[in-house]
Amino acid sequence: RALIELPDGVLCDSLVDAALAYYEHSSRKSELIESAYAYYFKGLRYYEAGDLSNALSAYLEADVRLARTHEIDLRGDLLMSMGRLYRKQQYVNLSSSHFAKAVTCFEHTGKKQEAIHAMIAAGSEYYRIRNMKYYNRYCKQAEQYAEELGDTTALLNLARIYATEEADNDRYEEALHRLQ
Repeated sequence: RALIELPDGVLCDSLVDAALAYYEHSSRKSELIESAYAYYFKGLRYYEAGDLSNALSAYLEADVRLARTHEIDLRGDLLMSMGRLYRKQQYVNLSSSHFAKAVTCFEHTGKKQEAIHAMIAAGSEYYRIRNMKYYNRYCKQAEQYAEELGDTTALLNLARIYATEEADNDRYEEALHRLQ
């Protein structure tokens, strides 16, 4: 749990490694969750360092451990991180599905702010593969939540996404109007 208590942006590799060593062979549910957190943080460190292969391996290890629990909070964060990693590698189908699964986790736990970010990410990725049904679904849902919460940053991101779609479909006047 010390990993979670560290200030934002500070993650000590030795603490992560110590947690991994401690929980490595545990099968108790609570320790599986702690082990999953350790692998998740290890994956974040690899991702920050640009080592996407090892980041994915660590994320997958976290996912294996979470599969044996009912932990949803970490699952949402893990799915978002995996979605970002897949997006960075241009695996749009994988990134969109991971973002969509993260939406489900965040909605289940009542984390609307996190759900908005996941919806915007999912909508953007679905637009990239021209799956307009899911693009519209996630963007409209994000817009509804953002309006409820007064999240102007999310609303601006959505305006940018909508304007891109309008411009791509030669609706330049609509795109310009939206961005004003």
